[in-house]
Amino acid sequence: MKNSIIAALCAMVPLTVCSQTQQPAKANVANVLRSLGINGVDTLRPGNTLYNIRGQRVSLRVSADGVEHIGIPVFPNEMRTKSPSPVYDYIEYTLLVNTFHLPEASVLQGGVTFRKGAWSDMLAITSDMPCTVNCNDGKSYEVTWQRSDGSTLVAVTFPMQYDMLMFSNKEELEQRLIQKLKTINGQQTDNTIRHAKAELFARHYDNNEVYVLEGDIHIKQIITNNLYYRRSGSTYRLFSSSRLPAESLANILLTADRRLPKARILLSVVKYDATTEKVEITAADWLDCMKADGCRSYYAFDKEVDGKATVVLYAANETTGYDHVLTLTCNIDQLDGSAVTLQGTAYLFSPTSNVKNLFYEYKKK
Repeated sequence: MKNSIIAALCAMVPLTVCSQTQQPAKANVANVLRSLGINGVDTLRPGNTLYNIRGQRVSLRVSADGVEHIGIPVFPNEMRTKSPSPVYDYIEYTLLVNTFHLPEASVLQGGVTFRKGAWSDMLAITSDMPCTVNCNDGKSYEVTWQRSDGSTLVAVTFPMQYDMLMFSNKEELEQRLIQKLKTINGQQTDNTIRHAKAELFARHYDNNEVYVLEGDIHIKQIITNNLYYRRSGSTYRLFSSSRLPAESLANILLTADRRLPKARILLSVVKYDATTEKVEITAADWLDCMKADGCRSYYAFDKEVDGKATVVLYAANETTGYDHVLTLTCNIDQLDGSAVTLQGTAYLFSPTSNVKNLFYEYKKK
């Protein structure tokens, strides 16, 4: 049964942590600055500053919170603006530490494979050189630079491993996100969904006419971000009803629309070391936090037993390759009121490739 696959996935998620590559935290940037003899960073205005270090261009990006990035620039600014990706900072920082033979070099370049060229060839890259970044099946990246004659100067591949791309190990990432969830200010944006009538498709669920705004699929057909509407005259509105718990909870958890019951989520976060930490957050704040982190939300209905509904909420970061997976349960009768409380378990930073593999392994059994 399709729902049992969801339940099995949630039971196995804690076993799906990635092998940790101990990457240099951003705090180690201070050591790099010291090694390169760069001083006075605290006096810089936010933005990019270029240095000439031993004949090599080095770019330093500073925000109000301090140094965000240091590296040898090899990606055009236009590319960074139009198609944001953690790949840029990772490659430029790794090229920097390799070029200047800094201690982090051996760790950072461990997963890098050159199909063409080498680190030294990357120093010949110019700002106008065509560059492409491709993702291969959600498992690895390939970056290619071409000369003006169309020939390839450098082609490099490396795994889509979020701890490597984010310069932190899983424990650090978990704790930062938990702290962010605990301190979010609650001033969420307006998540009301607006649509055109032509986008809606009529469906019937338990003799109820419902209009579906079809979204995208994540991993399996049963994990989507579809939304569900009812028609009143010429108006179509998201709804919440105990008669349709699957569709109602999708609306509540994927939109936090203010016309729907306000959702409070009580989480027990299972951390990398198997300990747990309690977090309480509204659905609206969770969605805002995930959006700010570059995650897309998806939903699957698991089961309905004894007046309770169990669902699975996913926040997928398709750029860095991880999922946050929340298994949540609530009383169905609350869907007819003004507020609903969901309780459950969260597993943060589960590699998306591992989550996919769990489905395939489950189907083999």
